[in-house]
Amino acid sequence: AHVREYSGSTFMMTLKGFFLLAALAPWLLGSAWGEENGDLRLAGYGASSLAGRLEVAWNGDWGTVCGTRFENHAAGVACRQLGLGHAVSYSTTPAIRYGPGTGAVLLEEVICHGNESHLLRCIHSGLDTPTSCQHDSDVSIACSNVTTPYSGQVRLSRESPSQLGSPSHSNSLGRVEFYFRRQWGPLCSDGLGENEANSICRQLGYINAASFS
Repeated sequence: AHVREYSGSTFMMTLKGFFLLAALAPWLLGSAWGEENGDLRLAGYGASSLAGRLEVAWNGDWGTVCGTRFENHAAGVACRQLGLGHAVSYSTTPAIRYGPGTGAVLLEEVICHGNESHLLRCIHSGLDTPTSCQHDSDVSIACSNVTTPYSGQVRLSRESPSQLGSPSHSNSLGRVEFYFRRQWGPLCSDGLGENEANSICRQLGYINAASFS
């Protein structure tokens, strides 16, 4: 280990410590200086972890979501993306409670079917495009803290004997199950191809399917 002195302070750095710092650097940078594009947060005066003005991250800045065409399906998608339960309510006049946003209006005309995993996977007019929408139409939402499945949701089940003892067992591997009529069931593989497998993976938050059977 090398010992060096700077302004009277002693710092000891070992090779092992250097590699640990290098491994942690991306996490430290991400947590201190920005969010991933498309991340959501609840902001505003009196906002909480369950309710507030809806904002989206884009290119290092936070911006608001316009209330034009925004409805309950979109609110539900936003709540799930935030790791919360179903949408309790939404409003397009948040200034009444949370105050208007101060950044750009980044997202407008959001239309969701309700089974999207992220708000940006819904139909919208584009990010940070010219808009006549003002902050008096910013969206606010309130979410439940109870996470419940929704119709059309998919998940990966790892309960099969071939997967339980596997050293390659991970959250990204498993049998596909589908939620419908208040119950989970397996998805039939008849007609399932690469496009369908990729679509399922994207709904689960992954990029594409590495393999399927």
